Order: sequence, then structure tokens, then C-alpha cells
Amino acid sequence: MTLIAWRSIVCHKLRSILLALCVVIGVAFVAGTFVLTDTIKNVFTQVFDQAYNGVDVSVRTRSDVGGAWARAPIPADVLTEIRAVPGVRVAEGDVFTLGGRIFDAANNPVGNQFAPTFLASWPTESALNSFTLASGTAPQANDEVVIDLEAVTAGNLAIGDLVRIQTTRGTNDFRLVGVAKFGTANNLGGASAVLLTMAGAQIEAGRVGLFDDIAISAVDGVDPDTLQDRIQAVLGPKFEALTGTELSTETSGTINDQMAFFSTFLLVFAAISLLVGASIVYNTFAIVVAQRTKEMALLRALGADGRQVIGSILIESVVIGLLASALGLLGGIGLAIGLKSLLGLIGFSLPAGSLVILPRTIIVSVIGGMSVTVISAIAPALRAARVPPLAAVRSVTMISPQRRRSFLAVGAVVGVIGVAMTISGARSTSLVRLGLGAFCTLCAMSLLAPSIVAPFVHVLAAPVRRLRGLSGQLAEENATRSAHRTANTAAGLMIGTAVIAAALLLASSVTTSTTKILDRGMRADLIVGTGGLAGLGSDVTASLRAVDGVANVAPFRHGVFKIGDATKQLSAMEGAALDVTDPNAALDLDLVSGSLRALDTDGIAVSEKIAKSKGWKVGDTIPAVFATGPHPLAIRGIFRSNAFGDYVVSIATHELLYPDSFDMIAFVQVVDGTSISEVKSTITTRLATIAPAAKAQDRVEYAGVIQAQITQLLNLITALVLLAIIIALLGVLITMLLSVFERTHELGLLRAIGMDRRDVRSMVRWEAAIISTFGAVLGVALGVGLGYALTRTLRDQGISTVEIPFRSLVFMILLITVAGVGASLYPARRASRLNVLTAIAAQ
Repeated sequence: MTLIAWRSIVCHKLRSILLALCVVIGVAFVAGTFVLTDTIKNVFTQVFDQAYNGVDVSVRTRSDVGGAWARAPIPADVLTEIRAVPGVRVAEGDVFTLGGRIFDAANNPVGNQFAPTFLASWPTESALNSFTLASGTAPQANDEVVIDLEAVTAGNLAIGDLVRIQTTRGTNDFRLVGVAKFGTANNLGGASAVLLTMAGAQIEAGRVGLFDDIAISAVDGVDPDTLQDRIQAVLGPKFEALTGTELSTETSGTINDQMAFFSTFLLVFAAISLLVGASIVYNTFAIVVAQRTKEMALLRALGADGRQVIGSILIESVVIGLLASALGLLGGIGLAIGLKSLLGLIGFSLPAGSLVILPRTIIVSVIGGMSVTVISAIAPALRAARVPPLAAVRSVTMISPQRRRSFLAVGAVVGVIGVAMTISGARSTSLVRLGLGAFCTLCAMSLLAPSIVAPFVHVLAAPVRRLRGLSGQLAEENATRSAHRTANTAAGLMIGTAVIAAALLLASSVTTSTTKILDRGMRADLIVGTGGLAGLGSDVTASLRAVDGVANVAPFRHGVFKIGDATKQLSAMEGAALDVTDPNAALDLDLVSGSLRALDTDGIAVSEKIAKSKGWKVGDTIPAVFATGPHPLAIRGIFRSNAFGDYVVSIATHELLYPDSFDMIAFVQVVDGTSISEVKSTITTRLATIAPAAKAQDRVEYAGVIQAQITQLLNLITALVLLAIIIALLGVLITMLLSVFERTHELGLLRAIGMDRRDVRSMVRWEAAIISTFGAVLGVALGVGLGYALTRTLRDQGISTVEIPFRSLVFMILLITVAGVGASLYPARRASRLNVLTAIAAQ
């Protein structure tokens, strides 16, 4: 039986290779994701171990909020206390905070706008310096700067150049005196670094007399853990001391956590690809078993039992699975290299380092490829084992009515469960429940699809019958002859199309909702911002207020805080800018109760959604915790719109509670009767000098930027799902090839009675078009339903309108239909070139 399985693979090389390719893409996704994340973890562990090699202990303020930027600064007298601790050889304070942007000679920002730029001090003690000079010298004066190698290269900068740098305190020119590396890396994982003298860094960061952390080196013979305990005992619970090893582990862990979403995102599409591949493998083995009915029956007649028949098919699936796993693992390594380059393009450049391929990656890849192929082949193998010897006199094996009823019953039950979970997830805003419901619904549709093939195909094929006559009629009959085969072939296309359709609907709904929110809630005429993490300098808002024609400028800030164990996002604006009774109000948050103007250093406004879920009302006090410690806030107002967050405080509160308080956006109100375009032009000219990274945009332009970001995400999702659709199209190719083989005798008779080669090719192509359209239409219908549920699940995130992109969906159906026809070109050509006499003689 092993020999029979091997000959089946060898005699059908193309089929075996195509089957393996159906699984390869999904395995490659899994392997590539693991290789990439393992490589990132290993590289940054090495970099941070080297960077903090000379630091035995590091001290910082304790924060229950989390995040280095959310910590309160350290007073200078703490450094004096630490230096007096026995075992301390040297201790030095550091400034390390979000800085701003670096600009090249043409005044263009250097680096990716979504990657931060850190402002830091250059330590005088080399052992405590995480940076190393690649060239030049350390900064000696407050107007001298050292910049990381990646930024210097990207900005085409040279030592001696005057470099414009925007910080949270303003924009100034500094003399570039040195180029630095972070350990062995050219930058900090995509982030840039601006390194000044201690005094210069304290001035630019607003840290005069303050530090962000204190680095300590121990006397020879003193263990870092011992020194850590001594320092912690002196400082008390307000501060925390970490060993250099703990600091390195925590920092590299933070980057790994940031990459976790990216890896999960890729693994989701790997799962989709494997699911589509599994459906193709199952369908192919089911067709092959049906076509080999006589062969199986003869084996049974010659003495082979059911277990041997099952074994031969499973051996074939194991070989194909091993081939897919090997190719997928190799493809995953190549994919990891490509993704590494992609991360560099979006600003997350990785230090040099070899790829890491752990045994876990190999094991998971092999198990994944084997599981998909073997499990998908089990049902057809069991079916083959039940073939009686007398079946040798028959030509085909049909699926019994009892099995059809079983498919219907199981599909109906799974469908009811899936729909119920989907509706429940949408109502409760639970993405996990929605995801499980979507998976069950997809499975149910795959089980129920054979029952609706005939009516669907009759409708879809009506124009084909009229246009192509006999070829169209035969294409329709071939598609409906085996409903299960047609449904299974279309299943992969259905899954991929459903995901894209849901993503299109979500993107369209987000765009429409954003436009409506801006039309309804935006009162400001212009929005000034950098579009990234840099923020605006402290002098920008004051400078904008001095522009002729500007009635008011309302700054916008954000941060994080905690309520209990939950970390929440916080927005900050002046209360007057949120009061719609004020003619210069910037935003309309749709006040429900209370007053937004009443915000002060002890007040907060919350969204109606949060207030209802917590049972809060105006006058209640929230036990909020910030980086600076607990700070209870009284609810002054409750609003309906959450487009700008669920929690809003005043600018005064933000300055009180956040050590790094700077404006992210400025909303500008223009004097009535003044030309908005003229004011915008004046502001743009001024920004070129004081904040070159910032732009002034009207509402339409601002909405366009948001839409462009949504489109980028949609394009990424579409590109990933297209790989699954490619697998599904391979399934169409395999099915049509097997169909041509199965109908060799029939094709010979058709040719003998007068059908020419052109009509044969047309018949095969139209059959593929019908199957592809069937899968695409089912996918769009399913995707629209799931997309609608997803928008309802995310309604608390500001998605207020469901918008169905009809044109995009119709275009996608047409595109998939054309792709299906393309996949059938080779089978159609092969069918048309069959020798008539040989085909007639085939059985």
C-alpha cells in the first residue's frame, strides 16, 4: 500500500505540488512570524545587555501607571543620597525623555514620523553611557549635539553642520559634534536620539535640577544585588532600584510586547491561509477518492482491508504534508527577511543580527503542515475504506441523501450558534465572542453551501447560457453535477472574500463616521499638528495666537492614568474650548449633563458610555492614579461623543499631573469674516520657522489624512488576504484539472459529435467562472454581515454609521471571477487538446 501511495504521488506530480503549495503559504506565515519575533527578541536582548553592561543599578521613581514617560522626575538631592551609599563607585543622573524632531538642511523631518525622537543627556562616565561614539566627540557646550548614526545617515548630516531640532520647549539650531550608536545598534529600534550636555538636556526637556533616572556603578567586589538592596533601603518606597540585568530584561521585554500585536496580526492571516489550504486539500482528496472508486474496489477485491486503504491515502497526505512543511519553513525564513526590511521602511529598523530559528519554529511548522494535510485527508480516506468490492463495476460514487441531510443538520446547528455568538458579540462589544461567532458562521456556510449550489448556479449561469449556448449550458451542468465539489472549491474563495469584504465595509464605515464626527463635532476651522509622536513646541500655541485673523487657539494633549488596575487614555483641553455656548469653542462633545467649562485641577468629564457602565453621575469622585501619585477627580460633566476619548481634563490638570506636558494638536478658530485660507497660509509660513514638522489643515484635509491612514491599513489587510485567495485559486486550478481527467471519456464524445476545441475551452473556463463567482458572492454576503457586526461591536470607538461600499464589492466579485477564469486556462487548454480516440476509449 505504501508503494501504491508513492506511485500515486509520482504519477500525479503537478497535483501533488499544487496541493503542497496550498499549505505552504500558511506554514510560511507561521514560520516567518516566529523567526521574526525570535530574531527581534534575541537582537534587542544582546543590544540592551551590551548597552547596560556598565550599569550595576539604576534608580527611577516608582509609577503605578507604567511607561518611562509617565514617571515623575527625580530631584537632584536624591543623587547626593545615592553617592553616599556604601559600595557606590560612581553615580550620575540622566535625562531621557521624548524630544521632538530632527531636520535636515532642507528643513525636512528626518526619520519616520511615527517613530519617537528621544532627548537625552550624554553621561560623562563612560561606564554608565549606553551610547558609544561612532565618530566625532561628546558634546561640551549646551549648543552642541550628538545624534544617532541612523538619523545622521538618513538626513545626510555631517559633523560640523548646524542641525535644527524641535523639542517640547521650542526649535533651535545645534552644532553636530558627534555620531553615536546605541550599544552596537545604529539607533533605538527605529527611534532617534538627540544627545546634549546635562545642562542642555535639562533646559530643553524642562528638567532643570531634575533627572529621569540615575545610573550607578558599584565598587569592585560589591554585588549589584547587594548594592540594589542598600540603595532601595535608603530611598524608600517612592523610588525603585533595578539592577542592570533587570533593566535590560525589562527594556527588551517592552519592545517584545510592542511586537506582540504585530505577530498576532500575522498569525491570524496564517490561520486563514491554513484554513483555506485545508479546504482545498480536503476537496482534492475527496475528488481523487471518488475518481479512484474502481481502483479502491479492486484493491478490496484482491484482499486489502479498510485499514490498508486508509493507510495508503494517509501516507500520500503525509508525504505532501512533509513537502509543504519543508517548503513553508524555507518560505517563512524568506518572509522573515522581507518583514524585517518592511519594518525598517516604517521606522522600526532592527540592529544587525542573524536570523534565529528555534526548534519550536521547526516543530510548529512541521506539525502545522502535517496536520492540515493529514486531517483534511481523513474523511476522504474513511470514505474510501467503505468502498465495497462490487463498486468496481460502477464509474462514480455519489454522496448518499442521508449524508446530505447530515451536512444540512450539522450546518444548521453550527450556523445558529455562529449567528447567535456574532449578535451577542456585537451587542456586548466583545471582539473575542464576535471572532468565535464569525468562525462558526464560516464553517456553517461551508457545510450548507452544497444545498444552495443548484439555485445559485442557475441564476449565475443564466446569462452564460444565453451568450455561449451549448458551452454555457454544459458549464452550468458540470458545476451543478457535484454540488459538494463546487461548494468545496468555492469555499476557499468564500473565506478570503468574506475577510476582504468585512475589511472594506469597516474601512468605509470608519471613514464615513469620521467625516460625520468632524462635520458635527469639529468647531475649529484649522487643525495644527505633526501627525506623529513629536507634538508641538511650547512656543507654538502662543505664536499661533499672535497671527492676524486668529480668534482662539485651543491646545490638545493626552496621557494615561489608572482607575483600579485598568490603564485608561486621557485627553486634555481647556473647558471653554469644549463649551458650545462659547463662540470660540473648538469641539462639540455633545454634553449630556453638567458643565465642561467647569473643569479645573480637580475635575474631569467622562463619556456617557463610561458613566452608564460605572454607574457614575455628575458630582461623583473618581479614584484616579497618575504617575505623580493618586489624584481623585470629581465628575463635572458627562458627554455623548467619544471621538476624542472617554476621559477629558483641563490643561491645568494635565500640567499638574504629567511631568512631560506638551501640546499634541492645536485647534484654531478664525475670526468671523476672515479668509480661512489666508490665515492658514500665514500659519504655514510661521510654522516653517518655529515647528517645521507641523502642518495646518482645514477639516477636509484633516479628514483626508485620517482616511489615508485607514486606506493604508486596508491595503495591508487586503495584501495578506490575497495570499489566501491565491491558495483558493490554486484550488480552482486543481479542481478543474481533476474534472478534466474525470470527464476524459465525456470530452472525447463531445469532440466526436462536433464540438471544436474552442467550445471545449469555453466550457471549462465558464465552469471556473461560475464556481469563482459563486464563492465570491457568498463571501461578499457573509463579509457584509460580519462587517456590519464588527462595526456594531466597535461602535463605542466612534463608528456611528455603517457604510456598505457597493462599488468596491462588485469590483471585487468581478476581479475574483476573472482570476478564476485565469486559473482555468491551463486545464481548458489541456481539455481541448485531448486525443479524441484516446479520450473515447478512456473509462
